[in-house]
Amino acid sequence: DWDAVPGMSPGNAYNERADMRSWDSMKLFLTEVFTGMSPETFSNTVNTTGDSTIVAASVNYADAGGSEPVDLLGFAAHDSAAGTSLPIVVVLPTWSNLGDYEKERTQMLATLGYYAFAADIYGVGTL
Repeated sequence: DWDAVPGMSPGNAYNERADMRSWDSMKLFLTEVFTGMSPETFSNTVNTTGDSTIVAASVNYADAGGSEPVDLLGFAAHDSAAGTSLPIVVVLPTWSNLGDYEKERTQMLATLGYYAFAADIYGVGTL
């Protein structure tokens, strides 16, 4: 309820600077994750059930932004028949980190024509 906070209303709750910082942070994250990603990064696991052209693989990457680098293990999937210019969807895990559910959703998004990436946000072996 906006009336519960003195001086707060929907019109003055938006903070443009905070919004820009969050977008800048997301762009930086995606740039770090996807920059330089080459076919060698993938384990080249191809799902070959039926006429599927979905390529799904684990992706090793690192977060070097802190005092010590953190090894991360994400999961990516895309339709190799869909071309090279695909929209990207990032799947974020629950508290238990990446599991079968997130990987399944990533592959489902790939069948819809997206390049889907399930991000490891905690680190390998953390949880």
